[in-house]
Amino acid sequence: MGMRAQNSGRKTSAPDRSTMILLVEDDEILAHLFERILRGAGFAVRTCRTGLEALLMLTTEQTDIDVVLSDIGLPQLSGDQLAIQLHALHPGMPVVLMTGFSSRVTQENAHLFGVTTVLQKPISPRQLLLAIDDALSFAKSRRTDRQHPTILEVAER
Repeated sequence: MGMRAQNSGRKTSAPDRSTMILLVEDDEILAHLFERILRGAGFAVRTCRTGLEALLMLTTEQTDIDVVLSDIGLPQLSGDQLAIQLHALHPGMPVVLMTGFSSRVTQENAHLFGVTTVLQKPISPRQLLLAIDDALSFAKSRRTDRQHPTILEVAER
């Protein structure tokens, strides 16, 4: 289904209570469901309904966002465009994208958008939490190992 962690039998790590997830989802029912799953796992969650709202929040407010979890099909600014903008502003911030269908962004080309994982809807709670865990691990490894740049960082040089 496009998510490398989905086939893994491993358990998710216990989140640090200060871990903040920015959820960007325009569907109110899905947003509420994802919020419940994430909060139930111990994460703090902030929610935006559009990509533009999320981008404005991340550029104008002092935030402690650790991972961005975004739908691709958003009004005003799509999730993949949000990921590109975020990578320019916050190169180490991990982004997980969710989609019902996208021919633009797949797990195979996600790195081109600065995305750690692409989840195909419907998403199980386990898939969601494994993707967040992978994103947090990726961010931690990027902070401790700067000798391996992302493709976007290479292209910017």
